[in-house]
Amino acid sequence: MHATLIAVSLVVWELTMGKWFDGKNGIRDMNIPYSVCWSYDVSQLYPHSGKTIYTRDKYGLRGSYPDPSRIRILTIGSSTTDNMMITDGETWQDVLQRDLFAAGDTFYVANAGLNGHTSENNIEAFEYWFPSIPRFKPDYIIFMIGWVDLLTAPAPAVDENHPWITVFKSKSALWDFKRSITGWFTIKIPKSPLNPEKITWTETPLLDSAAYDTLLRDKLVAFKEKLIRLIELSRNLGAEPVFVTQPSVIWRNRNGILSGSDVANPFTEKEHAGVKINGVDTYHMARRQDRLIKKIADKYHAAFFDVVPDSNWTTTDWWDGVHFTPQGCKKLGDLLFQRLNSLIASREPATCPLRSGMNDRMAERSRI
Repeated sequence: MHATLIAVSLVVWELTMGKWFDGKNGIRDMNIPYSVCWSYDVSQLYPHSGKTIYTRDKYGLRGSYPDPSRIRILTIGSSTTDNMMITDGETWQDVLQRDLFAAGDTFYVANAGLNGHTSENNIEAFEYWFPSIPRFKPDYIIFMIGWVDLLTAPAPAVDENHPWITVFKSKSALWDFKRSITGWFTIKIPKSPLNPEKITWTETPLLDSAAYDTLLRDKLVAFKEKLIRLIELSRNLGAEPVFVTQPSVIWRNRNGILSGSDVANPFTEKEHAGVKINGVDTYHMARRQDRLIKKIADKYHAAFFDVVPDSNWTTTDWWDGVHFTPQGCKKLGDLLFQRLNSLIASREPATCPLRSGMNDRMAERSRI
């Protein structure tokens, strides 16, 4: 009797509180985490006092801004943009926003990066997620994308064997409740898959140029079309696209000599159909993709910032092969601020406080 009553109550609650009779909702339909505050113990990843706080607001965005209409810069990408292991206030987007504020203008930066997102997911965000955010019209969209497309086979947005699971997650009040209370608990993060301080370096790649071409040909053809689409979607939203390359600790270039990690981690052999790669291979493959991004950006008059060659990167800027520590976030945020100086100044009125403020700050840095 009690079990029946509980079951009936749950069904009534599900039908009443769920979204089974609603129309499309981009945030829910794409399974974007929203209205969550999660805590992580990152003590095994990098030095950090206390637990990190990871917050996404009711629109599914990270960042601190008064209203969507005030967002001037949006960042899009996968885990290196999401910064899940970095506490609120210390992501590279937070650093960039503070630098912009210090330069004399209120450029709010919002973060739409999500772990595991591919360029296809980024396109879906423009079509389903962003239209659900009211008064949302950023001026610049920073894309740090490509590695998931390049080095992994993206998971399907819908489970082809059990498509009802995707529908349930997007509509169910029970699933929504489960997702929300996840943030009440601290998640213990496993040890880093690649300790940057214990890398064994090699100058010898495992593959040659022909092998790179074979592995990447189809992926780069598909990626090219998605880049063009993302540029189009950005401008349809009224924003200028800015593409940023992704540095990594698993390779380095010292005195003109390229070397890389001798292990395939964090990129497994399975991701390349059994073909083993090391850090040197990863560099050559990533730079092929970077050259494609630059080619498309140049063709369509979009900004392209190559931060990979910057000489200030150190092993402690990452807690694994690709994900930034707070120190790495600080460097990237400051670097992007410098690169955005001329771009924003060229598009803002000459009287804009940001323009003169940025130039003054750049002049001050050059004297230091």
